[in-house]
Amino acid sequence: MKRTDWEKFKLLLWKNWIIQKRHYVQTVFEITIPVLACALLILVRGLVNPSTYSKPTTFSSLNVSSIASIRTMISNHPIELTLAFTPKNVILEQVMKKAARSLGTDVRIKGFNDTKSMYNVLITNNYLAGVEFGNDLKDISELPDKLSIALRYPSEMRTTILPGAEFWANWRTFLVFPPFQTYGARAVNYSDGGYPANYYAEGFASVQSAVTRALLAMKNDTSQLPTVSLQRFPYPPFYNDPLLRGLENLFPAIIMIAFFYSCINTVKFITLEKERQLKETMKVMGLNGWLHWTAWFVRTLVLLSISISLITVLLCASLTTNTDVAIFEFSNWLLIWMFLFVYSITTITFCFMLSTFFSKANIASGMAGIIWFYSLTPYNITFGNYDRMSLGAKLASSLWCNTAMGYGFMLLMKHEGTSIGLQWS
Repeated sequence: MKRTDWEKFKLLLWKNWIIQKRHYVQTVFEITIPVLACALLILVRGLVNPSTYSKPTTFSSLNVSSIASIRTMISNHPIELTLAFTPKNVILEQVMKKAARSLGTDVRIKGFNDTKSMYNVLITNNYLAGVEFGNDLKDISELPDKLSIALRYPSEMRTTILPGAEFWANWRTFLVFPPFQTYGARAVNYSDGGYPANYYAEGFASVQSAVTRALLAMKNDTSQLPTVSLQRFPYPPFYNDPLLRGLENLFPAIIMIAFFYSCINTVKFITLEKERQLKETMKVMGLNGWLHWTAWFVRTLVLLSISISLITVLLCASLTTNTDVAIFEFSNWLLIWMFLFVYSITTITFCFMLSTFFSKANIASGMAGIIWFYSLTPYNITFGNYDRMSLGAKLASSLWCNTAMGYGFMLLMKHEGTSIGLQWS
């Protein structure tokens, strides 16, 4: 009697169930290892408490006519309160004297005939700054109506005493925004914006203001210039969870490790049937290939569905004793589960693809583990430049299932940091 495809499919499911029943220890591991790996995040959650700023954050105004931060650092760093400038002539010397006088009576000036000479001195001496007017102004008898100036500072910050600042505290003029975006107000405890690039504490804003006001005063002695101060824009109420920033890079790695055993186990079982010629035997008996793959797909998806359901509870429920906050406090539970469900499907198809390249189960499982780990490498390389990547580059990187998972969780963390989370609307 000829059996229908549905009857053959049920027979295959029964066969897979018998295999899982006989290897019950591996089955338990396949379900619990992802859950136990993600349970480590509960311990981390208990160590970090988020803070909520319920009122708008305002910042105090800063006096740009002062270089107080530079003066306080003189005892720690031998900074000479000298403004170098080029080119040297009477008109520009008068401008620089006015600028230096507005910064303090102890600020001196030193002129140079050309830019190269000033650069050489700035390299060997720790001057306050260098002002470059351009060599075309060397022989002027009066200030032109339009001119451009360049301020020359050391590449590293001189006013920070944080450890290792010489490696990370620099001007970073090639960036518009920090490579790692933070949630909420940046450097919320600092009215000057903090580091790595601090234009106020380093005296850049003060020197720029002093030189500009001196130029305006030279062009019109009778004008009354207004007093200018510097102040950061206020920031609306926000939710600050430091854990989310750390998890942007750590969480994808934990998920990848959590499903590592499931990957190699699936590849091993499928390849083992090929190695023992069981698959070919079933084909001879009239079994279609798509039924074989579908049965394995259902078997693996059922096991992973149990794991991701437990993981969703761990991520979205408050299970720590010292805080009432979950890891994903604001995101919709069902959306988190659906994201992990789609990830499970891509994991299964990834395992199916790997199993087709090998005929030995042990070799297949070993290579599957190596490739599984390396599949997260594109994310580790590119997650800091995600905002600057093109759509094509993102799609190409996302062909690796773990890299796509990493991008997804990174964006989920950013939404979570806005105290809105991942929602349907």
